[in-house]
Amino acid sequence: LGVRGGLLSQDNGYREFTAPAVSVRDSTGAGDCFNGALAAELAHGASLPDACAFAVQAASCKVERAGAALAMPTRADIRIRFAG
Repeated sequence: LGVRGGLLSQDNGYREFTAPAVSVRDSTGAGDCFNGALAAELAHGASLPDACAFAVQAASCKVERAGAALAMPTRADIRIRFAG
C-alpha cells in the first residue's frame, strides 16, 4: 500500500498497519525490504501481525535511504529508528 502502510487479511477479518511518517528518498527495493523483514520476523517466531508491523517499519526505514541492496536497513537500524 506504499505510503498507506500494509493490510493483513485473515479468516477472522483484516488489520491495517499504518506506515510511519518518513521523508521518502527512494522507494527502490521497498517491497523487497518488506517481504524480507516479514519472512525474517516469522522465522524468529513473531506472530504474523507482529511481523507485518515490523515489515512496514522496515520498508519505511528503507525508503529514507537512496539505493537498493546496499540501502537495506538492519534489524538494529529499524529498532533504533522507530524506538519508543
